[in-house]
Amino acid sequence: SGEKTGFAYSNAITPEALRTAAQAARSISRAGQNGRVQAFTSQDVAQLYAPDNPLEVLSRAEKVELLKRIDVATRALDSRIQQVSVSMAGVWERILVPPRMAA
Repeated sequence: SGEKTGFAYSNAITPEALRTAAQAARSISRAGQNGRVQAFTSQDVAQLYAPDNPLEVLSRAEKVELLKRIDVATRALDSRIQQVSVSMAGVWERILVPPRMAA
């Protein structure tokens, strides 16, 4: 069919690193042909979410105090409650979402 594919990767998620990976993929797939690779371009977009890590909103001491309050409140529900196990876990990820592909 005459189609060629080039693959490249980057350990960094920055516009420059992605552009370099795209150029590497282009050079692999071009093999003597003229053409352009589609690469990411920078755009100003409205920020939907704060870039702050929500897991850091409470200090460690505040998290421990919250767990203790949950323990006390749970035990207050019924005098027959002898053991309460409370834990807190969270995951926060930062994901790059390119606005559009540019020619």
